[in-house]
Amino acid sequence: MELVIVLDRNDLKRIENKVSGGLFYYESTASTNTEALNSIDAPDKSLFIAENQTAGKGRLGRRWEASSGGIYMTVLLKPEKMRDDISALTLAAGLAVARAIPKSQIKWPNDIILGGKKAAGILLESKIIGKTGIIAAGIGINANNTEFPEEIAEKATSIRLFSGKEQDKAALIIRVYDEFLKVYSEFLKGFDKIRAEYARRCVTVNREVAVIKNSESRKMYAVGIGDAGELLAEADGKTEKINAGEVSVRGIMGYC
Repeated sequence: MELVIVLDRNDLKRIENKVSGGLFYYESTASTNTEALNSIDAPDKSLFIAENQTAGKGRLGRRWEASSGGIYMTVLLKPEKMRDDISALTLAAGLAVARAIPKSQIKWPNDIILGGKKAAGILLESKIIGKTGIIAAGIGINANNTEFPEEIAEKATSIRLFSGKEQDKAALIIRVYDEFLKVYSEFLKGFDKIRAEYARRCVTVNREVAVIKNSESRKMYAVGIGDAGELLAEADGKTEKINAGEVSVRGIMGYC
């Protein structure tokens, strides 16, 4: 795949002026999350951006396929203390991206949907070094992508394809970064502060879904979002808490 470099010096300057930490830019790298996790000395809330990723990662060990025109970014967080409900931060990140992309919705836990297809995804990774906790909030957005690998072409879209308008990538990065820090500030006061808004934007809630674990699929009905970001789903008159790190959830009639 041909590498297309879209962000120029002026774009990077615009972004740098809005970043409260450091800005790290790569024409190509394996993963912005990996770069962030390895940058121990980088300031809190630093932003890592790549035009292309050669080994991007998704949920449950899946590969994130990079294609020309996309945004591949990671916000580095260095909290004073790692929270017990840190898994819910992935939902908070999804909410931030949904706020930044008009007409988008969320497929639990953190896929961003436009017109029934995936336009963005989030992957949070963390590690402890000594007494310091580091979180890499990775965000991949199909901004100006016009083509996708064959295996995901039917369920993927981009903001450009959905809206019919070419996107200003620098402006979108700034908007996502800004919304992420706002949501993160709210999240630090408790996931409950953002749970209601998340549920309103989530297409998974209040519909029949297939919960897939270890290649086995169960039909359930999603009724809400739990205190720690779990999907609350009913089957046989019982409500269960579905953990995002263990299962995939699909719509009965399609991707979402």
